[in-house]
Amino acid sequence: MQKYLTLISTDQLIQVLMQCDRHNQVVDKWLLAIVFEYFQRSKLLHYQFTREKFFIALYLAIEFEEDEDRKVKDVLLDYMLHHDNIWTSKRQFIKKKDKYWKKLGYRCMVSRERLEQIIAIDPYHAVWQRVRKESMAGANRSFTCKL
Repeated sequence: MQKYLTLISTDQLIQVLMQCDRHNQVVDKWLLAIVFEYFQRSKLLHYQFTREKFFIALYLAIEFEEDEDRKVKDVLLDYMLHHDNIWTSKRQFIKKKDKYWKKLGYRCMVSRERLEQIIAIDPYHAVWQRVRKESMAGANRSFTCKL
């Protein structure tokens, strides 16, 4: 868990995304806990906790948990393609995402109980304070971020 929290807290691109996401519309505590669970399910070793895998797992979490809200996925993908040179195209990213999904055994659902267990490991860490307001739930997202 500590390596995961360190990645989120120290990676510049992840930090900028979270700072720009003032209302926790793109990255809230539940999605962050899901990403950690995906890291566990895919049996990543600590040194494999990377920005690339974080964004792939976050995209998958949004895809499966946000009621088919296409806009938030597009916002995240545009952010990644414009601010990082890991991916050169949307197609390349989708291929990597599908490969990771396969590594997860096509299992992306995570129970609320499991998410609460993950958060309880270090409940006072700042990432678990990222709560999305009810008024910000759903498809009415507006998000812009520049480095």
